[in-house]
Amino acid sequence: MKDMSWRGQDKKMAGECPNKEENLARCPCDWPGCPRKGKCCECIAYHREHGDLPACLR
Repeated sequence: MKDMSWRGQDKKMAGECPNKEENLARCPCDWPGCPRKGKCCECIAYHREHGDLPACLR
């Protein structure tokens, strides 16, 4: 059986990221209004749950 324990992690990680300002400086996300921009952990969890890669990993 496939391990799905990571599902929903973006909901658990909600809040402010201590590295957000540094992350924003190099984040290639171009989706307007993205609530995960600069919050790498949330972004990667979200894209993984949806079966794709965020812009930084393409």
